[in-house]
Amino acid sequence: MKVQFSNNANTVLNAPVEVGHAVMILASASKFPILDAGDWMYVTVEEEVVKVTNTSGNVFTCEEFTQPHPAGASVENRVTREVLEDAQDADIYDNAGDLPDVGTMRHGEMFVNTKDMQFGVGGETGEPLSMLAIRTHSAYSKYFVDDFVNYGGKLYACKVEHTASVFTSSMWKEIGGDTGGVVQELGIISGSVIIDVSTADIFNFSVSGALSVGFSGFVSPVGKSVLLNITNGDINVSWASTIKWPGGTAPPLSSAGRDKLIFSSDDGGTTVDAGVCGVGYA
Repeated sequence: MKVQFSNNANTVLNAPVEVGHAVMILASASKFPILDAGDWMYVTVEEEVVKVTNTSGNVFTCEEFTQPHPAGASVENRVTREVLEDAQDADIYDNAGDLPDVGTMRHGEMFVNTKDMQFGVGGETGEPLSMLAIRTHSAYSKYFVDDFVNYGGKLYACKVEHTASVFTSSMWKEIGGDTGGVVQELGIISGSVIIDVSTADIFNFSVSGALSVGFSGFVSPVGKSVLLNITNGDINVSWASTIKWPGGTAPPLSSAGRDKLIFSSDDGGTTVDAGVCGVGYA
């Protein structure tokens, strides 16, 4: 469903039209586009621009004329303001998973899926290629995603080739946006704890027993740093093997008071560099 146009399409009216008429008969329609269901084009009859919604031989169905035109009046498929405005608009699909048919899109033409916020563009062969996506998707046949999306004031990143139903919302990772400076209170913790760095930038907690700490939520290639405020950290804190300390050894922590440690990664958490900001804060 899109606006159609052709080069050098011109003819004349074979019969006059009056105000309110919604059909025109042309002397010849051979140079004009043939409209499929849902397509349209604009023709200029003398100086009046009319939207045509159906073609059947030399008979065009159109919006109602606002001016009368005599037989022999010129009819042309010009590039007009209406054509340009419609041509730049995105095609919108209302059902989750809807995509344009392969071969129906012009190169660079945009489409939008309003249900799951899928955005895409037509490829050189007319195949609809998805460019951006936000959190939820249906099982499209094939596309590539390698982009960042700002959604709801937060920034998400994804890099994945999608085939069949492989793509899931978990492949989108929040990497920032409005989380700058957000503090999360983890309370009194022990055992094995994985801290999701996408949820905040500063994490406060006290240690009540043996504790093993790891991280999730880092996204490549975007760098991110988080700060841990740890109280009573000398009880027995161990760190995931991905966390690397200067000299290869984690520092001793305080038996009383707070210690401030910083952790950063720019490779999705494969390596998390760690450092000490200060220890023994009263």
